Amino acid sequence: MEIVRYYQSGNREHWKREIGKGDWSAAKLLFTLLDRNELKTFCG
Repeated sequence: MEIVRYYQSGNREHWKREIGKGDWSAAKLLFTLLDRNELKTFCG
């Protein structure tokens, strides 16, 4: 398993697409927060 630091990644769009492929509810929520640029606001 590889740990990717999304905000430090040079390829955020790629990783966002990969997260969006997830079929579990947490992946869908994470994708939505990243897509709307609301993750930091949501998580603090």
